[in-house]
Amino acid sequence: MLAVLLFLYCSGSLYGLYRIFRRIRQHQKWGIAIALFLICGERVVACVIRIVWVFRKTNVRISVASQIFLQAGSLLLLVINLLLAGSLLRTTLREQVWLSQLLATLASLITASFIMVITSITLSVYTSREQTRTDCRYVQRAAATNLLVVAVVPLVMLVVAVSRYRLQSVKADREIRVLATITTISSSMAVLITGFKAGILFKSPAPLFSSTWYYSKASLYCFQFLPEVLVLMMLFLMRVDVRYDAVIRQRTQLEGGCIESRSSLAITRGSLHRAKTEELFQQKVL
Repeated sequence: MLAVLLFLYCSGSLYGLYRIFRRIRQHQKWGIAIALFLICGERVVACVIRIVWVFRKTNVRISVASQIFLQAGSLLLLVINLLLAGSLLRTTLREQVWLSQLLATLASLITASFIMVITSITLSVYTSREQTRTDCRYVQRAAATNLLVVAVVPLVMLVVAVSRYRLQSVKADREIRVLATITTISSSMAVLITGFKAGILFKSPAPLFSSTWYYSKASLYCFQFLPEVLVLMMLFLMRVDVRYDAVIRQRTQLEGGCIESRSSLAITRGSLHRAKTEELFQQKVL
């Protein structure tokens, strides 16, 4: 199974690299494309480490690296969901400063949670004190809760965007509907993945090779790798980077149209005021 996942992630990373170079040649934004490439590349490393761990189960360093890389891929998926939901919410807002600040705060929260996970996993493995391991588990629970909250935020942003959306044009409406559907599915899968991880941490600790169902390989594949692979295939096949740019471009054109209409209205008012002033001046002269 790991070999199949390794093949899929390698294919995804190569296709993501192709999308990056193509968008750079076309002088277009490549943020979403590079995020997809990083997810697949990180998962390639994670699968390789887990394959090595199969043959060296007593190696502590490989075990720690496997757990850390297992956590990292989901974080990039959360970032993509935030960017997609933010682009949809921007189409319904006039003031966007607070939205940029919110996205920056959530990105900082994701980074802090990842640092908490790395530190707690490393300390819990290399320490022999039971109290330190308990504290590390509390830190992991806090980080998992933070990530679960961040995973739910894009769904809330979508609800707000749908409730405030007004029809602009047929083409724009179709692009926004498709991107909203993609973001909803991707965010729901991210909630499933992060919720499963948080639920495991809130259960009682078990040995590393325990027979508990949520520590089995089947649960790992069903609640971690399978949803992620399905989401990545959907994002690649639906060319989410192109749709993301289309929504951003429509928002820019809408803002440009509003600015032009305001400037033309101001020019018209200025012309009327000037004509009225000249008329009053001529009456006084006469």
